[in-house]
Amino acid sequence: MRLVRADAAAHAAGLAAGMALADARARAPDLVAIAHDPAADAHVLDRVVTACDRFSPLVASDPPDGVLIDISGCAHLFGGEGALVTDMRRLFRSWQLQPLIARAATPEAARALARCGFDAGDGEGNAAH
Repeated sequence: MRLVRADAAAHAAGLAAGMALADARARAPDLVAIAHDPAADAHVLDRVVTACDRFSPLVASDPPDGVLIDISGCAHLFGGEGALVTDMRRLFRSWQLQPLIARAATPEAARALARCGFDAGDGEGNAAH
């Protein structure tokens, strides 16, 4: 059994996705592990993608936990990129999700930044995970 995801507290304790559950419990004896439900994750991702249609007409899921949003030409409708990101964060947090939002000149670059844990409040681009 392996960790699929780890929250901020788990990361602070040195835990990370992919780690064996036994190793994780040895490092953090108070660890609360919840069974992974891929179908439920996919359902939530679909709902998030649908909700993100408010930010751009070009929205796509980036499984297992990402959303690609092309905000080219849309940011001004929200008062600029910073305000658009603030709205995105508000939406995700209303669902008790902690987003990593990365913006870059291409979807691939934004995806790479988000997957590597980079979270930016300013810049250019188009991805949220």
